[in-house]
Amino acid sequence: MKSIYPNLDEALRSRNMTKLQLADAIGISKHSIYRRFRGSAEWKLDEMITVCTFLETKNAAELFLRLDSIT
Repeated sequence: MKSIYPNLDEALRSRNMTKLQLADAIGISKHSIYRRFRGSAEWKLDEMITVCTFLETKNAAELFLRLDSIT
């Protein structure tokens, strides 16, 4: 699955986690997590906060940097 969030992908890889494990941890469905990573659905603020807490990072701006926003 193609993702537009390389930093979030790397954070998961460094913790040996899958996107499905992240979905379970933050309480969203498999379908929802894939839509978020593809960019066809936006992350909700509460989901972003939960992801940052779960991944133990405070740098949401870097974690959720989208490939399509880099010029």
